[in-house]
Amino acid sequence: MKVAGQPWRTIMVTDDGRAVDIIDQTLLPHRFETRRLETLEDAAEAITVMRVRGAPLISATSISRVMRARRNRPLFIVDIGLPRDVDPAAGELEQVFLYNIDDLRAMISENLVRRQEQTVHAEAMIGAEVDEFVVWQRSRGSIPTLVALRRRFEAVRESELERLAPKLNGLSPDARARLDEVTRLLVQKLLLTPTERLKTTADEETAAQYVEALTQLFSLSEPHPADNPDRTDDVDGAGSSDTTQASMSKTPVTS
Repeated sequence: MKVAGQPWRTIMVTDDGRAVDIIDQTLLPHRFETRRLETLEDAAEAITVMRVRGAPLISATSISRVMRARRNRPLFIVDIGLPRDVDPAAGELEQVFLYNIDDLRAMISENLVRRQEQTVHAEAMIGAEVDEFVVWQRSRGSIPTLVALRRRFEAVRESELERLAPKLNGLSPDARARLDEVTRLLVQKLLLTPTERLKTTADEETAAQYVEALTQLFSLSEPHPADNPDRTDDVDGAGSSDTTQASMSKTPVTS
């Protein structure tokens, strides 16, 4: 504010006589106008005048005194006022961390960039999971064929063991059990690759061709003398490669 071309400094004084600093007094000539703040309206007007003139409400000197009182413990200040409520020079004080609206905007922009990057990553993860689900869903159509194939192989295995039973009379019960296990694991190993290939085929047309080929090659649509209609084995019981390899590594059959 200028009076007769000369800068003036206004000081607002409370009832107890304490002055409220508005501008560092070294910046203006020592010409002062003193006003009493006797009512809330006076205080409101004083604050309005200070904000209009652009003077910070909290000076660096005031912050410095606060830091001495708190023994230089770190002080974080967030100034969201426009114009600024805290003197920017306060941010240069040791252990004082001053952030204004521009700093917040920068943080928000940085966070938005990071979120966008994570969004791309999340979309890729979701896309991969969706693709995997689609493959699984399509594979459900081949489950009946795989179950029929497994039952056919298992029926043939049991039929052959039954046919060879008279020749295996010399085997101990333990050896017979191991022979049964070895042949069962052999069937599982033979079925493992075609089962996994068919279950993971994403293209419906290709999967349909595989199903048709298996059905025709093994006559799965026709009854077989060795078939056991009471069998309830699920295709997932074909076993994983880890289980099969671990079981096959057991002691060989001995008489």
